[in-house]
Amino acid sequence: RRCLAKIKAAWSHLGTAKPHFSVLTNKQYLPENVVANLYKFWASGETEAAVVERILARQGFTSLSTKICVEYGCGVGRVTMGLAKRFAFVHAYDISPSHLSLAEQRAKECFISNVGYRLCSDNPSDPLEACDVLYSKIVLQHNPPPIIVRLIDNALGALSPGGICVFQV
Repeated sequence: RRCLAKIKAAWSHLGTAKPHFSVLTNKQYLPENVVANLYKFWASGETEAAVVERILARQGFTSLSTKICVEYGCGVGRVTMGLAKRFAFVHAYDISPSHLSLAEQRAKECFISNVGYRLCSDNPSDPLEACDVLYSKIVLQHNPPPIIVRLIDNALGALSPGGICVFQV
């Protein structure tokens, strides 16, 4: 519990101090540079969502517009917006309240209403929303291995029969 509290405190701070840079650690996304580079930031999320769509298609997983997706570690919504264009609904989880607030703001700016934002539980074994697809990239490695195992086990438990989990560690 102490470990999780420390992780949550760190990401909550980053979500306030350097929200975009904490998602993609590139100097162009530091607070003093991000405004001039926001288009690239959001475009990279759309590109990633298209990659996810192609991965799913290769597995014969189509008709995404009828499917539910969980994005674990949504940050400021970089990939969330692209996922929301493809799926019927996206449950977007993050450990940082500031990240979630910025993601919600971005969705409003993009007129996206099929996303539910969820603050990650302090217990990595608490169930996630049921889903057809679970997506998590550049997230899990920020945790120690025992917690990563619990998070992956929890993610797999959220999948509906025949569902697919696309993640990176």
